[in-house]
This record gives sequence, structure tokens and C-alpha cells, in this order.
Amino acid sequence: MNKNNQGFTLIELLAVIVILGILFSIGVASYSSYQKKAKDEAIERAEDAMRSGTANYFITCTTSYTGKNKELCKKYTMPYDIGDKTKVWLKDLIKESILDPIANPYNNGKVCSENTSYVLITSKGDSDKNLDLEYIACLDCGKYRSKNSKCDWTEMAP
Repeated sequence: MNKNNQGFTLIELLAVIVILGILFSIGVASYSSYQKKAKDEAIERAEDAMRSGTANYFITCTTSYTGKNKELCKKYTMPYDIGDKTKVWLKDLIKESILDPIANPYNNGKVCSENTSYVLITSKGDSDKNLDLEYIACLDCGKYRSKNSKCDWTEMAP
């Protein structure tokens, strides 16, 4: 009897399928972990942009004559006494072209709420020269909200 051994046995095929399944599941888990990390980093960058954009704008308000005529400089006052606070709403930062609308990385095609997101400025000392001011970004992007305990989510922009 002369057998022609061409092809694979059922056990060999099952072993290959199991190995491919394991590799696929590892790849999917790695990819979803990568996606979550990228979305979290996008949120962090958006919060950084809110903080730095607000700080730079108000430095202009306090240091240049032309800055004092800008709408936000008239609308918001810097906190002067230790513990005083000012909320600068995201909708005003976008209106003044300081920031663009912030895309919600957790929901494609949507943007973060302009009416509930804000930057909280708290005076810690010499705010006359824009020193010792703390800028806290409170960003509301659908299911994501900044985790800082100083963010108050009960108020909406006027």
C-alpha cells in the first residue's frame, strides 16, 4: 500500500486554529488598550489647552492696554484675595477664538460640552501680577468628566 500523505490532519488544523485564536485575542486586547490610552491622552491635552489658553489670555488682560479692551477681560475678573475663584466657561474661550471646540475622543463626531466645561481660576497669593493663580480645567465630555474634586458640576454657563 502506497499512501500519498498530502494535506494536514484534523488535529494539526485544530492546533493552528487555536493558536490563531490566541494571537487574535491578544491583538484585540492590545488594540483596545492602545485606543483607551490614546483617548485618555487626548483628554489630558484638551485640559492642558484649556488651562494654558486661559492663563495666556488673562496674562494679556493684565499686562497690555489693548488686552483690557477684550470681551473676556471685561466679563471676568481675576481673583485677587487668597481663596477667591473665577470660572471661565469653555463657550467663552471658543467664542473669543482662544480655543477650538474640543472633540470628544470617546464619541466620534461629538464635541465636549461648552456649557458645562470651564476653567476654575483660584487665587493663592499675588494675583495682581498673575502669580500664584491655580488654573483647573473642568472638562465635560459626555461620559467623561474631569476628576478634580474642585470641579463643581451643578452649574451651567450663563
